[in-house]
Amino acid sequence: MYKVIIVDDEQIERQGIEFLIRQYGDLFETASVESSEEVLKRLETENYDILCTDIKMPFMDGLELSKHALDLQPKLKIIIFSAYGEFGYAKTAINLGVSDYVLKPVNIDEFQQVFDKILLELEEDETKRNYERDYLLLNLLNGILPDKLPFTNKSNMHTGYLKEYTRMLLIETSDNFFEVSNETIEKGLKENLTANFDYLNINQYQSILFLKNYGADQEEFVRLGEKIYDFLKEEYKTLCYIVLSREFNNYTQIPAEYAAFEEIQESRFFTGNTPVISYPLKQNASSEYMSDLISRIHYYATMKDTYSLRQCVLYFCRHYRYRQGFSKMYMNYIFSEMLKAISENLLSEYEFSGEMQQILKCNSYEEIIEIMEKSIEKLEVKENEQQNNKITDTVIQYIHNNYQRDITLEELAKEVYLTPSYLSYIFRKKTGTTLVKFIKEYRMERAKEYLENTNMKIVDISKQIGYTNCSYFCQNFRSVYGISPAACRQISK
Repeated sequence: MYKVIIVDDEQIERQGIEFLIRQYGDLFETASVESSEEVLKRLETENYDILCTDIKMPFMDGLELSKHALDLQPKLKIIIFSAYGEFGYAKTAINLGVSDYVLKPVNIDEFQQVFDKILLELEEDETKRNYERDYLLLNLLNGILPDKLPFTNKSNMHTGYLKEYTRMLLIETSDNFFEVSNETIEKGLKENLTANFDYLNINQYQSILFLKNYGADQEEFVRLGEKIYDFLKEEYKTLCYIVLSREFNNYTQIPAEYAAFEEIQESRFFTGNTPVISYPLKQNASSEYMSDLISRIHYYATMKDTYSLRQCVLYFCRHYRYRQGFSKMYMNYIFSEMLKAISENLLSEYEFSGEMQQILKCNSYEEIIEIMEKSIEKLEVKENEQQNNKITDTVIQYIHNNYQRDITLEELAKEVYLTPSYLSYIFRKKTGTTLVKFIKEYRMERAKEYLENTNMKIVDISKQIGYTNCSYFCQNFRSVYGISPAACRQISK
C-alpha cells in the first residue's frame, strides 16, 4: 500500500481527488489537509509516496511547497493540480523535480494516466529498493558492511532501515521449499504475523526474517517461532525448524548472530525434536533423550565422527553435573563404560584404558569431567588432516559434477561415508564456508559464465544450473552479484 497526502485549501477539491484515488481500491492510503504548513509537518515525521497539491494556496503555493517537500523526502512523487495552464508553471514544476502537472478541471482519463504512470514508477522503485536491500543484507550476513560494497552511487544508498533491526529468525526446511514457494511465503507470513519484519531468502532451504524494533521477551519470541512453524506445516504441508537470534542493538552485530545460527545448525541434535531453537541451545533433560544421546555416542564412535562425538560426550558431562539420585560408583561406571565403548568402536585407534581406571578411582565429579575432556582432546589431536583434505576435495568435485540438480547434505554425506553434521564441520573448517553457500555460489559462477560466453536464454541457463524456477534463479543471481542476469549479459557485451 502506498501513502498519498492531498493538500488544497478547497475541501471539495480534496474530496474529488480522494474519490478518484479510491477507484484503485486498497493500493493507496490517503490523508487530506488544507495547508502547506501541515503537509510539511507531516513529512517531517511520516514517509509518503505521493503528494497531490494545488498550485494556488495562501501563505505558500504549490511550487514552493514542492521544493521544501523534496528537501525532506527526495524520492517523493509530486502531482501539481492547477487551473493555470501557462507553460511557465509547468516548466518551473519540471525543473523542481515534480512528477506531473494536471490542469483543472480534472479530466478523469488524464488523471488515471498520470496515476498509472506514477504507480508503475513506484513499483519499479520498490523492486529496485528490495533488490538493493537483499544484496546489502546478504553481504552483511557474510561480514561485509554497507560502506564496503561496490555501489557506484553510495550517497543514494538507503540504509536507515538497518537501525530498526533488533532480532533475526532463521527458517530452514529439509527440501528445496523456498525455490518452489518463495513468491508466496513472504506475503503469507506478513498476513499471519503481527511482527514487523523484512524477509530475505538465502537459498532453496533457508530464509531469514529481520524483525524491526522487536522488543518482546524471549518467551514471546519463541511463540512467534512456533506460530511460523505451525503456519508452514498447515498451509504448505512442509516441516521446518526455526532458530532464534539473541537481541542486538546495532546492525554490525548481525554477522556474529548469523555465525551463531550456523553453529546451532551443526549442533541441533541436542534439541531432540524441538522445532524452535534459541541461542544458547536449550537442553533436553528427559531420560529417553539421555538414553538416545548415549546411543548417539556409540554411533558417532563407530562412524569415527570425532566432532559429533565430542559434542555428545561433553553435553552428557554437563548434563549429569547436577543430576541427583546417582551413587558415585554408578557415575564412575557410566563414564568409564562410555570411554570403553568409544575405544572399542574406534577399533583401538585410541587407547583409553588408563583413563578408564582413573575414572573408577575418582572421588568428585570435577575429576571425571577433567578426564573426559582430556580424552576427547586426544581424539581431536589425532584427526587425520590429509584425510579431511581428501574428503573436502571429493565433495567439491561431486558438486562440480552434479550442480545441475538438487544436491542435499545427506546425499553428500553418504558419498564420503560420514554423518551430515561431521561433513558440515569438516567442510567449513577446510573452506571457511558452509556447503549450502558453496553450492549456491558455484551455481551462480557457472550461470555468469553462460551469460557472458553463450547466447543461451536465461530460462535455459536457470535449468542448466539446477533451478526449475527462473524467477527464483534471477532473484538469487541478483542477491549474489547485485545486478540481474540480463544486466550482466548486457555489460559483458
